[in-house]
Amino acid sequence: MNVRKEFKKICTNSKLIGAQMIVINEKKILENLSFGFRNIETKEKVNINTKFRIASISKIIVAMCVMQLVEKNLVSIDEDISKVLGFKIRNPKFPNEKITIKHLMTQTSSITDGFDDEDPKNDNLKRGYNGVNGTNVNATLRDLLVKNDGPYWIDGTYSNYRPGEKFIYSNFGCGLLACIIEKTTHTFFCDYVIENIFSKLNIDASFRIQDIEDQKNFATLYYLSEDGNKIVPSLNVKKLYDKTYNKFPLGENFRGPAGGLIINIKDLSKIMQLFLNDGIYKGIRVLDKETIDFMQQFHWINTEVSEYKAKGLQIRIFSISNQEILRGHTGDSHGLVSFFFYNPEQKLGVCFFTNGGNFKRLPFGTVDIFEKLLEKVINKYWNYQIEKNFIIDKTGLESKINNRLIKMEKSLFYKDGKAYISLFTILDGLDIMPVVTKNLVILSKNNKKISFRFMELVKTDDTYYIPLKDLLTKLDIDFLEDEETILIKYIS
Repeated sequence: MNVRKEFKKICTNSKLIGAQMIVINEKKILENLSFGFRNIETKEKVNINTKFRIASISKIIVAMCVMQLVEKNLVSIDEDISKVLGFKIRNPKFPNEKITIKHLMTQTSSITDGFDDEDPKNDNLKRGYNGVNGTNVNATLRDLLVKNDGPYWIDGTYSNYRPGEKFIYSNFGCGLLACIIEKTTHTFFCDYVIENIFSKLNIDASFRIQDIEDQKNFATLYYLSEDGNKIVPSLNVKKLYDKTYNKFPLGENFRGPAGGLIINIKDLSKIMQLFLNDGIYKGIRVLDKETIDFMQQFHWINTEVSEYKAKGLQIRIFSISNQEILRGHTGDSHGLVSFFFYNPEQKLGVCFFTNGGNFKRLPFGTVDIFEKLLEKVINKYWNYQIEKNFIIDKTGLESKINNRLIKMEKSLFYKDGKAYISLFTILDGLDIMPVVTKNLVILSKNNKKISFRFMELVKTDDTYYIPLKDLLTKLDIDFLEDEETILIKYIS
């Protein structure tokens, strides 16, 4: 398959203004593809050095910074965020339930963005996160998170679900992670990222346009009218300067980190290669292997029908047709659409940006060009003959899929004579994306299928546990067992 030809065809059919895509393995760039214009007024074309504001892919970079602090034992992902931020933070409906860093990173904290920022009737409501985001009003975290009579508090900042109970996509949660970085390091978040990630990798990128050296090669973002006949500029370098946030006191810079990263696709691919190379890029270690493994394992699955099916730590776990599993994130803002997805066993990744076009949004939080392009890359580069060795430690808190470590919440435990294992661990180890209906979780492998009612599973600490041998038998998966381990071999 000629990926270049298919890329150009898809971009043309979708009337993209400009686009950039890179396909990589752990060593090099396999495909470097550009299309169209970064600026249609000046007719300047997109190239590999063109910088984009990449929207929510930014969240992965924020998570990497938090995990550097975890490595240094400065914070714990199970830590109450109140202890780091310096005041008590509780959902008023669940005053005895702490909110942790892990809750923020899996977007299950019960903290929401408040008003719908896309609802025109809320344009003048400068309250809650969405009300103050995009402004320089001096609203503090305490103003937003602790109930008060001030001008910025709204009850809608907290959902009706306890922390850990329900996934609710929250940009505010990512902003809180940036504030945790500031309070812990006594360094402004934007400065911390440059010093501890970008400078190490020779990356010219930032969450502030003022920090960027090459500002000339920037992609203007555009909206396309519904009929596809009118193109409207939405964001350029001048507007980025105009929209730059003040530097608020340390621990108060929650506006921007959720989607504000400005970077070119070549430099973003360096970040992806870190995940394909156990935290190292060309000999430079940014995160420990154990940290990379922990970030990308299953930490949450949706027990409801939703566009988000599973998450690691600020990493979306995604599949094409519930088969090939990819990890990463999407971005969608100001007309831009972006994606950053990779598979650690395949050592394969793909990054994509477009600054606007006539694409179609799909039910599960993606767009048609996203899935079409991924399918083309998978058809050419995916290896369906990789041997997987899934080793479960029966008495400890670890399992392995080939060389990737999976930390378990609990060792295997027994109920009614059956061994139970974390559903998260089995999904990771068998490379399965669950299909969730109202009452069932359905798992498929090798053209075999098994379903469990959620009420049949054991649930503790927001984790479901599943009868291991029933699962393996019904999916027709062979295994070898001794006193300490269970070994499962399969080809995927």
